[in-house]
Amino acid sequence: MRSATLRAAALLIAVGVGACQAGSLGGPAPEPAQLTVGSGEVPGDLQRCAGAGSVDSYLTELKPRNQEAYQALQDAWLQLKKEGARSAAVAVFSTGQPSCSARWGTAPGRSLANLVASFPDDHAAAGAYQRGIFGFPTPAADAQVAGVSIGVATGLSENSWVAQRSVAGRNLYVAWWQDRAVASFVVTVDLDATEARRAAEGVEARLR
Repeated sequence: MRSATLRAAALLIAVGVGACQAGSLGGPAPEPAQLTVGSGEVPGDLQRCAGAGSVDSYLTELKPRNQEAYQALQDAWLQLKKEGARSAAVAVFSTGQPSCSARWGTAPGRSLANLVASFPDDHAAAGAYQRGIFGFPTPAADAQVAGVSIGVATGLSENSWVAQRSVAGRNLYVAWWQDRAVASFVVTVDLDATEARRAAEGVEARLR
């Protein structure tokens, strides 16, 4: 039932999909591994999980430990590559190493997972943003959805949305955004709003 947490949250924001937004302008972005959430941007009780870095290396380590978690991330990465992504990196933090192999957003205890993907240009990254990720649709720019912030209201970028929900008794924060030629996804479980925002905004700050 743990995997139902993310699925339930996806259903809660699946409205108003389909608006198109222009991508931000800018030069080449840094490599994804330079952009992911860092240890100094998460609460002290969270430990960095082994395997963080290249998404391909992370997937190789994850596959024998949790097939469901592997498949979910593999599907997301294949989707991003189909949309033009050239490379991606992962950072995962949890209150215990046994939780590091759980499907994102379902680990017992507090956790944070971050995926950053780099594209050839802003246009490709904006297209990926519009299509959503991990089953989460991107709401229309003018959608009004309870618990969902869109655009500059997120504190991230013009092309962004943040959903904050209590699902199955757990506090879930999900952010998906695009800036320059990069798209980034962050999901946290049982972090407070300030802790979650700090991590996501740390990634965005390195893009500006």
